[in-house]
Amino acid sequence: MPGKRAVEFHFVDHVVHAWDVAVALGLPLRLPEPVLRAALPIALAAPDGPGRRAPDSAFRPSLPPQNTTGPEAGTLPLVLAALGRSAHWRPPEAR
Repeated sequence: MPGKRAVEFHFVDHVVHAWDVAVALGLPLRLPEPVLRAALPIALAAPDGPGRRAPDSAFRPSLPPQNTTGPEAGTLPLVLAALGRSAHWRPPEAR
């Protein structure tokens, strides 16, 4: 993997894991829109397909883009969906 691509995926990891931690703690996450716009094409470039169903896959299969309103609206849901996460997900104890 080229070094540039590795750094890009680390960047996306930071964005997505920031969301993971915020949601797990029940906290809002407000990342600057330029950060999210930079993360989106990288997330969309992650290989998708049957390999994402493997037990050791780094990402779940992508989800359809989500049209959301309210606090989940914007670019972040698109980044999350590209990597198999739903912006509406909450831990069981928070539901």
